Amino acid sequence: MYVVDRFSRMTRLDAGVLGIYGLFAVGMLFFEYTESMLALNIVFPITVLLLCAVFMAPVFLEQKKLMILWCVGVFAATWGVEVLGVYTGGIFGVYTYGEALGPVVVGVPLLIGLCWVIVVLGAVTIANGLTKNKWFAAGLAALIAVGFDLLMEPLALELGLWSWQGGGLPPVQNYIGWFVVSFVCALAFNLLGERTTKPLKMEYLAVPLIFLIGSQTLNV
Repeated sequence: MYVVDRFSRMTRLDAGVLGIYGLFAVGMLFFEYTESMLALNIVFPITVLLLCAVFMAPVFLEQKKLMILWCVGVFAATWGVEVLGVYTGGIFGVYTYGEALGPVVVGVPLLIGLCWVIVVLGAVTIANGLTKNKWFAAGLAALIAVGFDLLMEPLALELGLWSWQGGGLPPVQNYIGWFVVSFVCALAFNLLGERTTKPLKMEYLAVPLIFLIGSQTLNV
């Protein structure tokens, strides 16, 4: 009855989010059976842009200036960190990006900054729902982000989103880098203290995690 009740109260935004994830799932299935890079080149950028629009719409519609500043700052800072990481290998390890994430500038897809915004915003939303301590929530959000990357890595390597030196698995350094960057971004979010009147729903954040877990189960 709970599931039926949730669907009966589904809004247009809820349906739109499910539609975005549905588009992504169909694109992945198409790639799985055809190995067409065109599917990835179209589906990944569109999915990221649509999710970014949905997740950040309340921020801009309600004109939350500090949160807008946070979104822009995280986009710029994480993209810059990724550039340093690609060229030095000193942050996440030695890796290179593929072409599936759209236009690449200085070795890093522009969408990567938006991906960081989505992941950290989702992680800190979950963490803040579990604790009111800003510092502890930032640490918890960083752990959630690292967990997301742990699930994402095998799928990303299979799809050629990025690759590690020698074609191997990511080093421990990658996850340390993820934790530090995510922690700083999440802490900045909490210290700013501004919130929207309509926070992200947990369902929005759960669906991609379910998809990633399912994809890894199918590949075992």
